[in-house]
Amino acid sequence: MTKVKKARKKSRLAMTWHQLKKNKIAMVSLVVLVAMIIVALLAPILAPYGYEEADKKHPLEGSSPEHLLGTDRLGRDVLSRLLWGARQSLQMGIIAIAISAVLGIIIGSVAGYFGGWVDNLLMRILDIYQSIPMMLLCIIFAAILGPNLRNAIIAIGISMVPGFARMMRAQILTVRDNEYIEAARCCNASNAKIIFTHIIPNAISPLIVNITMSIGGAVMSGAGLSFIGLGVQSPVAEWGAMISDARNFLRANGSLALYPGLCIMITVLGFNLLGDGLRDALDPKLKN
Repeated sequence: MTKVKKARKKSRLAMTWHQLKKNKIAMVSLVVLVAMIIVALLAPILAPYGYEEADKKHPLEGSSPEHLLGTDRLGRDVLSRLLWGARQSLQMGIIAIAISAVLGIIIGSVAGYFGGWVDNLLMRILDIYQSIPMMLLCIIFAAILGPNLRNAIIAIGISMVPGFARMMRAQILTVRDNEYIEAARCCNASNAKIIFTHIIPNAISPLIVNITMSIGGAVMSGAGLSFIGLGVQSPVAEWGAMISDARNFLRANGSLALYPGLCIMITVLGFNLLGDGLRDALDPKLKN
């Protein structure tokens, strides 16, 4: 039985990968994102300078052999800070979405599976929760918890839970009355086992697409929190904080804001295009 399940999982992954490879735009996005993650992990090795190492003799300097992308107002190397900043920005995007996806999947599964008053109670709580704009929730949580990377991740993660919970609930409602669920109930399987073993694996495909595309939004939210001073704190490098630091020098040296802005744009675009590719790859109508 276990071998059959493993074979099915392998065949499903193989089919998805086969479909994804046909989408050249999605594959290019995947390569770019993997490269960015590798660069973020190897930032201490690849960066020519430390993120807070300052060349006080050459502040606000343009491109030069010593500083390929120039320096900021304190003489810190922009290229090095971009590489180090990738670590913070990608952490905020990936870890925050992981938190919100796990919480959302659990809440949505419980609401969809049990239904009745449990479903009504959880959905009404989410209604109230979603009546507050997501960015405002992020700001509130970040302000309460305090401005730093960990708290920014928690704030973004908690703020994005309702979307995943509602999507998971909708998927659960379509599979909870299938024959294999009834068979599991007849075998006296516990509710927890039915939810985590039978329902979630068969209902999670649309969420994978949503999770992928939401990472870009979380990166932007993290950059927004850092821009207003509620995210990563100086001197730690982060793309949103770099744009905030450069806003007073846009006319004198606009590239200080341009480079981190381009990094954010490429990251968000990459995750969105990859999500589009996964959506097509997971669509059974397109498989042949």
